[in-house]
Amino acid sequence: DDVQDAPTTTVITGRVVDADNQPVADAQVSTVPTTQTVSTGVDGRFRIEGASFTQSYTVTAEKGGFQLASVNITPSATGANEVALVLNVIEVCTADERRCVGGGVEAFEVCNAQGNGYGDPVSCGTGQVCQEGRCTGEFILTVTPSSFGVIRTEAGLSPAINCGETCVQSYPVGAQVRLTAIELARGRFEGWTDDCAAAGTATECVITMDADRTVSADFVQFAFPVSVSRAGTGDGRVTSTPAGIDCGSSCTADFERNATVELVAVPETGSEFERWEQDCSGTAPTCTLTIDGDQNVRALFREPTFTLTVNRVGTGTGRITSSPAGIDCGTECSADLPQNSQVTLTAEPANGSTFEGWSGGGCTGTLLVCTLSLDSTRTVQARFDGITFPLAVTKEGGGAGTVTSDPPGIDCGNTCTADFGPDTEVTLTAAADANAGFTGWGDACAAAGMNLQCTVTITAETAVSATFEPFFFFPLAATPECVALLSFDGLTPLAHRCGSGPDGSVQGTGAYQQVDSRSSFLDQAYAPVGVDPAGAIDSGRSMPAPPAATIELTVFRDGAALDGSGEAVLVSDIDRSLPDGGIRLVALDDGAVAIQTWQGGAVAATATAAGALMEPPQWTHIAATVSTTDGLTLSVDGQVVQTLPGPIGWTASSSTAWVSGERDGASGPRHRLNGAVDEFRLTPGVPD
Repeated sequence: DDVQDAPTTTVITGRVVDADNQPVADAQVSTVPTTQTVSTGVDGRFRIEGASFTQSYTVTAEKGGFQLASVNITPSATGANEVALVLNVIEVCTADERRCVGGGVEAFEVCNAQGNGYGDPVSCGTGQVCQEGRCTGEFILTVTPSSFGVIRTEAGLSPAINCGETCVQSYPVGAQVRLTAIELARGRFEGWTDDCAAAGTATECVITMDADRTVSADFVQFAFPVSVSRAGTGDGRVTSTPAGIDCGSSCTADFERNATVELVAVPETGSEFERWEQDCSGTAPTCTLTIDGDQNVRALFREPTFTLTVNRVGTGTGRITSSPAGIDCGTECSADLPQNSQVTLTAEPANGSTFEGWSGGGCTGTLLVCTLSLDSTRTVQARFDGITFPLAVTKEGGGAGTVTSDPPGIDCGNTCTADFGPDTEVTLTAAADANAGFTGWGDACAAAGMNLQCTVTITAETAVSATFEPFFFFPLAATPECVALLSFDGLTPLAHRCGSGPDGSVQGTGAYQQVDSRSSFLDQAYAPVGVDPAGAIDSGRSMPAPPAATIELTVFRDGAALDGSGEAVLVSDIDRSLPDGGIRLVALDDGAVAIQTWQGGAVAATATAAGALMEPPQWTHIAATVSTTDGLTLSVDGQVVQTLPGPIGWTASSSTAWVSGERDGASGPRHRLNGAVDEFRLTPGVPD
């Protein structure tokens, strides 16, 4: 029984240490054949149960970072069955060795004492990089880009610079960076600047990174493109000197800055050069450019052309059109069309007219259509006949002028009557001669008033009148609604509307002021002319100095002079407080008008016209001329009523002109008019 109860298994124990005989904890220990797999404790010891006395075992210990270690054992029933295993490290580094790690923050790791691994990363200091296993400082290299060149680092250098793309990089302290300047198309390298300035114009610069560095290079555009295009109905080539453009085929070329390039347009057979456009202009076949930037040039070629003109004649009206388009007469009666083109003209008579036939220019016959070959400049006549009505223009008044018409026919002047077809719109234009003014239309043009043009539609016999008046006898219109208009424009027709109708005619920059000696608004102040509280107007303009002047105004009087002096001043520049000269035009209580010149503070000459100033409501146009050589002249409503032959005395006054009064020292204007002045004009010289 005792033999049958003897044990058949035993325990294998042992210890795992490293090469320094230090216990290795957490090592995995197993047997082959398999019994158990156990882990060592902190003391490196282990215990495996269930081993057989009759079996040999291989015991193996392993742990990460160590080489495997194995021993063989055959358990004994009487022995201790104890094994020892030594684990040697797997060396991946040398103890205390450092290596750099990346990942955004520069850092390094240190190999542990066993050489089987690295410890946790340690960050490099601020401004340092990991270089050759150690943390070291870095500096920034900034390269300025250019439109006409590129700066690059040497091949294989990391990090690389390729500026224009990447223009800023960091390099370790003391790094040697080799930069190369590379010219782009149309660019030229002219030298380094900033921290590479010492390299001058060499294409390479080596810079030592012992501080932050800035590098730039001067690249300039030394060439500009010239681009040529061709257009138009014709064909041709454009060539250049110096060579480069042959357009044709090559229409763009680069030329150096400030170069002189001559472009020549050469038309092909059957074409002609028309003109240059864009950066070239003109019709000469040669264009010279100075290259200071991009240039764009267009050359226009066309097929040769001849001018075809169509004239419409006869008493009727109608329209002529062409194919190909160009003539629409009507409006366009002449056109430039391609040489040798077949042109078809078509006549379209207007209502009330008939087409009577073609003549001239290769067109004959009475058919509405004519086809001709345009092998030269041609003029064709198309005759339309039909019902016509006469338009007659009559010129009236004492002045000279002309009236012309569109369509042509009236040139009156010489031809004052012309025939026009039914419903023809005729525009008449009045043009006064140099010493006259146009005062208005009458009859069929009466509604046009004083406008220089009038349009009438001819539906029957039509009459129009046009009135021209000489400047000196120009009847300045008078209306009680507007008193008075002052004008200082010299020999310029008046054109100013007042009240319900035209007040005459005025152009230019004259000063205007309303005045009525009977009205209370005379107490107001105006500029540039002023109204005196006593009732006279300061015109703000001095009388013309000798030798000649003309005074005109339109006036009526209600009765005797307001101050009872027997005379009312119409116009004066005499200041009785000053011993100089001047001119005065007065209305006497008996209806007479007198013109006086003053010299040295006294009357020098007087001309008087009896009964010239009529009673209201009659308006009277008074005109007076003063000439040191020819004397004095008084006119009423266009008729000369009194003259005083020259020579006469007259010196200029230092005062401005006054209307309806004159300056009398401190006492103010005197001899005021009991009436109204409507229009006043002061002109240097005497009219023809």
